Amino acid sequence: MNSERKTPVRITFIDSSQEREINNDLFGLLVDISHDISGMYEGKGSQKGILLYLMEVKTASQKMIAEHFNIKPASVSETVTKLEKNGYVEKVQSSDDKRSYNISITGKGESFARDIRISKADKQKRLFKGLENEEKLQLIDMLKKMR
Repeated sequence: MNSERKTPVRITFIDSSQEREINNDLFGLLVDISHDISGMYEGKGSQKGILLYLMEVKTASQKMIAEHFNIKPASVSETVTKLEKNGYVEKVQSSDDKRSYNISITGKGESFARDIRISKADKQKRLFKGLENEEKLQLIDMLKKMR
């Protein structure tokens, strides 16, 4: 009979103060990263977000925009008014429903949206520059576990 010795499994116990410190460090890092990310996206119904959406769909009703971003129609109206004042979108009354407006991105809006897209890609590249692709995939898995 073969009497091979197995290496004992080492179990590391972390006391509650160590666990608290680790959790605090991790939480602080996640907060810092979330600030970097929120600077890229500026919220779910931001001017930049709406411009990027319109760049993809070309024309959308305010209702469609509200549903896409899961925000109130009044918020869309306020944001679209700002975009219109800056010349990034045009608001045209719907021929089907006189109470509704279709929002279209202008050439100036498309140019600005392209700049936003490039800027976001650069920021994403900088954010993840220290990670190899395998590490990025591991991070995705770990973040999914946290959900």
